[in-house]
Amino acid sequence: TSWGVFTWKRRRFVDLDERLAWVLGLFLAEGTLKHNKVFFHLNPTTKAVTAAQLQTYLKAIFGDDLSIKLARPKSSVLQVIVHDGVFAALVKKLIPGNVYSKRLPGDILNSPDVMRLAALRGWLDGDGHFQAGGKKRGVSLRGVTASEGLARDMGQLALACGLRPSVLRRKKASHQRVASLDVYLNGADALSVYPERAGQVAVAARPKLMEKTPYGFAAVVERIEEQEVVDHPVYCCEVEEEHSLIVSGTAYHQCVGAGGGTMWMTLACIEAVRL
Repeated sequence: TSWGVFTWKRRRFVDLDERLAWVLGLFLAEGTLKHNKVFFHLNPTTKAVTAAQLQTYLKAIFGDDLSIKLARPKSSVLQVIVHDGVFAALVKKLIPGNVYSKRLPGDILNSPDVMRLAALRGWLDGDGHFQAGGKKRGVSLRGVTASEGLARDMGQLALACGLRPSVLRRKKASHQRVASLDVYLNGADALSVYPERAGQVAVAARPKLMEKTPYGFAAVVERIEEQEVVDHPVYCCEVEEEHSLIVSGTAYHQCVGAGGGTMWMTLACIEAVRL
């Protein structure tokens, strides 16, 4: 790859392994792209280890001659700058867009669990916060993003890893262009991403309501009751990009939340339509 007087030569193929998945996850959290340079903006106080790991992984993947520089444009920011046209082209291909429109590459979601978990960890290493919380609140892990699509992607990625996330939207602050979204993992799920913290905190037992299946999470059916069907009018109210059904005076939406919490509503809609 060439840019002006610069020329970069790299291997024709790069394997998508745990290291590259982690790097891409970190870029989703803290990365920007400008021409042939990739910038990672990190907190110099809390992310020094992350910066060192990033440099190690990049050189292992692309070679020891990869140009990496550290900069401190201000006291609260540590920049890891990768000046390499090949790496920049790869990032632009896999993750186009900006902080408001970044999305998870499909190759990550279609990878084995070990790569999925590495990408999730990379994103949380950048935009995540681990909180012990004490005996009452328990362990929690929260990732933050301004991209609604990325928040849903990360929720789906966590589900694909066998975890049970919650995706919530914050109230938009006056200084924000868009409202931020949070992706939460609690208890043992949080420790699945950061297993090295398992000995530092106590985790309360959490009821296991769902089981992971090849088709997603499902709850065990404990009993089935039959009820007589009564004819009631069913109205389908079409709105942009989704449908809502009015059933017995209650609005049900044909959508499933990122954590699967509204699945019972969706099933209720399906049954109402069949009737």
